[in-house]
Amino acid sequence: MFCPNCGSNETGKFCTKCGTPLPNLEKETVAHSTVAQPTQPAQPEYQQQVNNNQIGGQGKQVSRQYFSFLTDSLKQPLKFSNSVNSTNFVNGLITLILAAVFQALFAYGVAKQLTEFFMRGFGGFGHFGDELKVEFFDVFIKEFFVAALILGIYVVVIFAAIKLVNKSEASFQDVLARFGSYMVVPAIGFLVMFLAVILGLGLKFIIILFLLTYGAVNLAFVLTTVSFKSNTKVDRYWTIFIILATIVIGYFIYYNSTIEEFFRGFEERLFNLF
Repeated sequence: MFCPNCGSNETGKFCTKCGTPLPNLEKETVAHSTVAQPTQPAQPEYQQQVNNNQIGGQGKQVSRQYFSFLTDSLKQPLKFSNSVNSTNFVNGLITLILAAVFQALFAYGVAKQLTEFFMRGFGGFGHFGDELKVEFFDVFIKEFFVAALILGIYVVVIFAAIKLVNKSEASFQDVLARFGSYMVVPAIGFLVMFLAVILGLGLKFIIILFLLTYGAVNLAFVLTTVSFKSNTKVDRYWTIFIILATIVIGYFIYYNSTIEEFFRGFEERLFNLF
């Protein structure tokens, strides 16, 4: 290195000509590397907390939007639902999921009550009664997926009917959102039906709720269908007829298979006891 005082080329700690201390290159290198060190990225814990806060905020926003959607659908079912479009797709989807959940709960409640009825009628089967008990998750999961599948098929049928027969310009998201809005009342009906079964409010009362709820489901199909503009001369009566025929067939298949499956499973468990 060169002496900063006299410019002599030296290699030690002091200049041999003028005695001036020479600079320490190792310290300067370390200092320079310390200053030039890039800023460390944010800690994973902090970033995770930020992500959680964002998810929580989005969840609250969705909850507020759905609550508003729910109350408006109850206050003015016809006026509000006819104005619903694809912007409420998520809200409509949530309603259909809840309707499937409540239907599955109702199916579990009916299966549980029927099983207990048979057990009481035959004296409880003693300690074998545990083999006949209905497991919640076994019934609920199956019935939820069946109910969700049927509701999904119904939305597809409505969409296909208004597109093919009436040449409507509505999108699939429009149909699902509007049908979901009309299904708010039936979804609440399914929940009340489940509570009525669990509380043992009586068979006649449950049958009345059943008829009213599924009447509301049929009404949701009809109102959803006629709410979209038709661009053909085909009367929408035939569109509604096609959809209602599909509903009847779907109900028959669903409840026929459900009842048969229940009694078949009950007979198998009863047979295994002996």
